[in-house]
Amino acid sequence: MQSDAARRWNDAGPSYDRAALAIVCDLGAMVATCSDAATLIDRLHAALQQFMPAGCTAMYLYDSNADALIARHVAGQHAAAISGLVIANGQRLTGWVAAQRTSVVNSDAALDLGNLTMRLSPPPHTCLSTALSVDGELVGAITVYSVSAEPFTDRHAALLEVLAPKIAVVARKDAGEHPVAADISADRPTAASMLRIVR
Repeated sequence: MQSDAARRWNDAGPSYDRAALAIVCDLGAMVATCSDAATLIDRLHAALQQFMPAGCTAMYLYDSNADALIARHVAGQHAAAISGLVIANGQRLTGWVAAQRTSVVNSDAALDLGNLTMRLSPPPHTCLSTALSVDGELVGAITVYSVSAEPFTDRHAALLEVLAPKIAVVARKDAGEHPVAADISADRPTAASMLRIVR
């Protein structure tokens, strides 16, 4: 029986050529063998750029005490501005994805970044996000932001979902070695009703 991610991958359109499939295989191998979260995000972002409109890739880690997520490792455009961003669990795009343990594809980046979006140039337009969990325990979320008009697709979401369990293991190790402490005082909620859910 196929997983939802595998089914979306198969149904999302024509097959990729051999070069693209090689990138996917290399991505899987890299994620499975990389034990350092910062290095993982740098390498993951570089690989995703060959496959989707990835302008910035952020690993958000969950702080259970604050019930919030913090952008711990970020690579790509606007990494410095997004790094350290705190989002309450269940709020904005990334927080909603984490709380629901689901994925969202091609949502407005402003739903996640709020007013920060207007201060970035070029501004992020859309984003793709999926939850990170290990054995049912929430670890965080991985969110990819696009600064181009090119949309994310269900195939992009399926790829991220396939990689997510391995990314989550590295994220949990990082959180264990460097405890997460998030201050949610500056976070503001957004309308989850505007998100398109990926099932």
